[in-house]
Amino acid sequence: MKKIWCPYITCSRCAVTNDIDFKYCKACGSARENKATNYQDEIKKEEVLNKINNRISQLDALLDAASYSKQKCSLKKEIENFFIFLDSRKNLTNASPEDIRKFLIFKEKGGKTQLHDISCPLRTKHGLQTCQCPRTLASKSVDSLLGKIRALFRDEGRSGEWNPMLLTGNPAASHLLKKHLQVINQEQANANISVKQAPPLMFSKLGKLCRHLSYRASVEKDPISNFLYARDLAYFSILCHSGSRGGDLGLLTADRCFQIPDSEGIFVSQTAGKVANLDNPRNFIVLPSKDSDICPVKNLTKYINNAKELSITLAEGYVFRIRDKVSRKIINEPVTSSCMTERLKLHLNVLKLYEGETSHSSRRGCAITLRMLGVNDEGINQHVGWGTKNMVDHYANVGKLISPKGPASILSQAAENLGKGSSSFDKVSNQYTGLSKLKSFSFN
Repeated sequence: MKKIWCPYITCSRCAVTNDIDFKYCKACGSARENKATNYQDEIKKEEVLNKINNRISQLDALLDAASYSKQKCSLKKEIENFFIFLDSRKNLTNASPEDIRKFLIFKEKGGKTQLHDISCPLRTKHGLQTCQCPRTLASKSVDSLLGKIRALFRDEGRSGEWNPMLLTGNPAASHLLKKHLQVINQEQANANISVKQAPPLMFSKLGKLCRHLSYRASVEKDPISNFLYARDLAYFSILCHSGSRGGDLGLLTADRCFQIPDSEGIFVSQTAGKVANLDNPRNFIVLPSKDSDICPVKNLTKYINNAKELSITLAEGYVFRIRDKVSRKIINEPVTSSCMTERLKLHLNVLKLYEGETSHSSRRGCAITLRMLGVNDEGINQHVGWGTKNMVDHYANVGKLISPKGPASILSQAAENLGKGSSSFDKVSNQYTGLSKLKSFSFN
């Protein structure tokens, strides 16, 4: 008779029920099959479990190393401390939309967007000014911050739409916070706050930057510093010609670079980065430039030769590498967007040409240049690696407006010989016929 308080299974031979941990069937006496009955089986099981746990730890470490995960971790500590400041009993499991809104207001103290009064004489100036007008977060920053807060509550098990009656769901997805974001947008629109974009790094400035880096690489005595100048020269040359994201180019590995047949050009196919993956790789081509100073192929070749002098094999691992802060040696770790932004700022400050550029400025400069040179939007999208068509307008809208084929330029040229009957304006006026002047079509 089976024990009703113990789980049971049936014997594979006679189908009689036995306790779940039985070794021999109580009815037919046959040994239980597929059971680890010796020490070797237990050892094998432990090895398999150790491999599984090590693999899980490896994947978790990769996930935690992502910049977004680090930002969420830092934000989680900050918001938890703020909730304790409000009420010692307050935490992520019982916070309300009102608590989150207070946190958003609290974060405004570190904002870099200034809301000038209508009478402020510095109202038309860009950037932070010395007046007493309040500072706040840009509306896009508030939107991004709210998205991370929603993710924090989702990780705590509070997902779905917020229900104010039952106090269930994700409080960061409440109607109150959506209205708060709308008010922030309206407030900044009334204050004439425009969306801030990185100033473009145009090719004329790239030429000056490349000549400076090439000179520094030729006179530098320290081999490590010489390597860094050569790296920066190759990096910024390729960055401006490809229109890539700074962080994505830093993740470039040697095995993703290919020689174009019958050409000195380089074909790159990246599967790592923000805009690239295995299903949709980021592909681009760089060709030798007519100007040797900014030539990406020439500068990359110089960088490879410089690395060989230090016995660094770029053929294995990342192409653009960093210097370790402790050992001061070059290690096989990728450069980051923030690292190269600081390097760009350093070099441009030496040249007294710095105007707020970042590593993302080259992406915008490339798009504007291509558009003003007459390249169609589809070609720009494919070259730069944008997934949506409206990104060209977002980054290079001015380039289209002031291009030789732009509307303003066409209107300016069309006025030639106006009033004499030969201008483009006169021709359009003569050819145009209003709808009210058209006669009905005859069906008779």
